Amino acid sequence: MLSKEKTTSIETLQQFAYQTNNMLPYHFQILLECYDAEDIFKALTESRWAVLELVFQFSIPEDLLKILEELAANKEINDSDKNDLETVMQIKSLYDAFKENFGRLPFIFSHYVYACREFDAKLLCQSFKVKSLRYALSLNEEVNSTHHQIVLSTIFGNRIFDVVKKLRKYNRDIYNFISGLPPKYPINDQNLVNWIIEHAGKSPNLFIQEVATLWNEDGFPVNGKVSEMKNYISKKRADKEWERCKEKFPFFFTKPFKCTIIDTPIHIGTEKVRLLEANDRLQVLLGHLTVCCQKLGAGGEPSMMEGLINQDSGFLVFERDHKVIAQSWIWLSEDKSTLVLDNIELADGRVPEDILHLLEKWIDHSPYINIQMGTGYNRVKIGEVVSESLVWYKQHWHLKYSDAFRRVWLKKHGKSCIKENNSKSFIC
Repeated sequence: MLSKEKTTSIETLQQFAYQTNNMLPYHFQILLECYDAEDIFKALTESRWAVLELVFQFSIPEDLLKILEELAANKEINDSDKNDLETVMQIKSLYDAFKENFGRLPFIFSHYVYACREFDAKLLCQSFKVKSLRYALSLNEEVNSTHHQIVLSTIFGNRIFDVVKKLRKYNRDIYNFISGLPPKYPINDQNLVNWIIEHAGKSPNLFIQEVATLWNEDGFPVNGKVSEMKNYISKKRADKEWERCKEKFPFFFTKPFKCTIIDTPIHIGTEKVRLLEANDRLQVLLGHLTVCCQKLGAGGEPSMMEGLINQDSGFLVFERDHKVIAQSWIWLSEDKSTLVLDNIELADGRVPEDILHLLEKWIDHSPYINIQMGTGYNRVKIGEVVSESLVWYKQHWHLKYSDAFRRVWLKKHGKSCIKENNSKSFIC
């Protein structure tokens, strides 16, 4: 047991960690389990990249530090990332693997760092194909995200050409196809990769994504027919996903969740937009339904968990005939002045026009006078660019993921910023 003096010293060090590096108690406690308090103090004193200093034994490579500083300047890496030991260890693994295998870093290395939790460093270097990557980076019209281009290349390597050809042949959205695949790349199961390639284009993107997610679950019919797989998937999907989340994070599922955001549901015929109830199990399935990373084990897992445990946060869904066609993780700024739609994720095959009329009416009826929308990977391009700074939400989850570092106004001081404009002119 720690002495009173030692306990006081640790408490003081924890306060110092927050003051110097904005380090949350969760991150500090993890660090304390792995490093001496004296080394932690030294790292906090010498650098705002304290965890990186510890991991690299106070000798951070200059080329890596330059990349991280640029990512921080562009707000593509935040305090939660740089203070999280697991994330920093992943960054080190990526750096060491590329240096060991190639003697240098690829020009797109910053994109690997940005999504470091999604990559298996060793497998990534083993499967790194320059020709495949160059081809993937040329798909700007069909995949307008460098991250997703890299993932496409990482999963399929030199077989990418056949995959893209098949998706085009069957008129499948390549962006949606790649967005919903398993969150850890490369996929360490060649049988699954072969199955995905075989069914690319011929089967809906969402079905392929669901199969890939459940592939390693006990009882899933990996050698079965498509009909058997669909039957397995259809059985209480939301309940199964809820239990998976509960198993991974049992502490947070012991009490009912709460949400303080005011709901103003809008109905137009068979369409509606509404805020999900705080304990609706559909919340953990939204990333699957809209083929995005907002799901268990993926890069957007922090957004899903923040939406559940933060009572000033929740999930807005757009529905047609009781089917989700789009969704948004939404949150209130800590000063309660602004409601933010962190992003709007469209279901496979949907386009912005499917939801804009619902969005405009919802904005008009919402009691919040200031509403903004993140524009990270958002395919809905609408609204007036935000130039003002924002007070962020009060972070409850220990990691942070957001597409709202760049935003547009949807409603400003009670006045809609999209109704008086021609909405379609803002759509890509």
